[in-house]
Amino acid sequence: MQEEQVETVLLYTLEGDKNTSKVRISFQVYPGAYDFVTIVHKTRKKGMVYYELDRLQMPEASIDAYDYDAILITVWSNGVIYAGGIWQVMWSQQSKQLFLRCFSATSIELVYVTSLLSTEERGLIEDAISAAFDFWKKQFPDAIFMFITCEEVSGNMIDQHQKESHEGKFDVKREMTWRITLHGFTDEGPNPTICRAFVHYHPELQAEPFTLEII
Repeated sequence: MQEEQVETVLLYTLEGDKNTSKVRISFQVYPGAYDFVTIVHKTRKKGMVYYELDRLQMPEASIDAYDYDAILITVWSNGVIYAGGIWQVMWSQQSKQLFLRCFSATSIELVYVTSLLSTEERGLIEDAISAAFDFWKKQFPDAIFMFITCEEVSGNMIDQHQKESHEGKFDVKREMTWRITLHGFTDEGPNPTICRAFVHYHPELQAEPFTLEII
């Protein structure tokens, strides 16, 4: 059975005037197979500051950082760290502003955006994940399913948030597609069945806006 490569995605913004030593960094977790994400901020001003994020209850956190501050991010699932990395706030002579320099990262990607996803946008993604669960539960009623990954395939939601001109008003009425993977567990053995499908969003179909295509 082919292993599913799990990668955690965190979106982040940087807000600060140029030629200053302070920047506000806002993080937002993108849906993934984790219990929670921890952020430890080692700052010269306040010592250690700790944040804990999860995709449903606390998806965002903002920190005020200074030049040479360190940021440690760890991703937890079932009591085990399976992804993480170390970043440092550094000064760029070229752009004349602070940025995040990655020193080491495993199975995690930080994606810079000009604005974070809105509550409506996050809700749409969660609805797509729920549609995937409902679909596979109908196929295998006795199985227990675990969410693994959600990857945007079309619709350009994240791409729009990476554009300088974006104002945080993504059109949720446009068609979208995600590649969503679940693991299904049955009594037949300990190894999961990989259940992967494209989840298509059709805003014009108000009663049942999601359709699935098994991959």
